[in-house]
Amino acid sequence: MHRLKSEVLDDLAHAVVEMEEGKAVEIALEAVECGIDPYVALEALSKAMEMVAKKYENGEYFIPELIVCSDTLYAALEILKPHLGSRSAKSLGRAVIGVVEGDIHDIGKNLVKVMLEFSGFDIHDLGRDVPLREFLDQSGKAGAHLICMSTLMTTS
Repeated sequence: MHRLKSEVLDDLAHAVVEMEEGKAVEIALEAVECGIDPYVALEALSKAMEMVAKKYENGEYFIPELIVCSDTLYAALEILKPHLGSRSAKSLGRAVIGVVEGDIHDIGKNLVKVMLEFSGFDIHDLGRDVPLREFLDQSGKAGAHLICMSTLMTTS
């Protein structure tokens, strides 16, 4: 007997917040098997990272916990990715995305990248610690419609 959709989604989010990678993968598989819309599961993962951000803001989590939570999220995403596909039949445009020079924290960048990809954008990921000139050069080469620059507030 399948569990309620809301229970599966709540457990998926909880696994991310609690840094339980194996459990997150198991629950993501369950979500797929139960026929839960993968975009709805993606929303649960996004909400999980919002909860993680609140724990960080409240001083309950620190950078190491953020990294482990994001790794847990990525493991669950790998299960969902083949089932997502693009919601748009044609590309909504091209974007370059990267973490600005002086910063190597790519959790937010990777979340935005996944959401843009599955919304129908073609993404050119520049990675971390990217100089401004590289953003400009690569956006021109890619014919980008969007330039997405990620950074921690402290770097900004």
